[in-house]
Amino acid sequence: KLCSEHPEIGTKGSFKQTYLVCLCTSSPNEKLIEEISEVDCKDALEMICNLESEGDEKSALVLCTAFLSRQLQQGDMYCA
Repeated sequence: KLCSEHPEIGTKGSFKQTYLVCLCTSSPNEKLIEEISEVDCKDALEMICNLESEGDEKSALVLCTAFLSRQLQQGDMYCA
């Protein structure tokens, strides 16, 4: 989490993506929704596509489900 929020290295690499995937598999739903609500839809799609291209289809599906659930709960249809 600290790496994903760091001003210099947080924007490089896949720290946020890795952190969100970890939350998807291990944390209570409230924490995941809180963290996902701060991620731009374009960035979310990029993370999901990165996971899929790396062959991690399970994590891509979990992250996609989490983002879509957030959009449905908030009534946000942008990128849905």
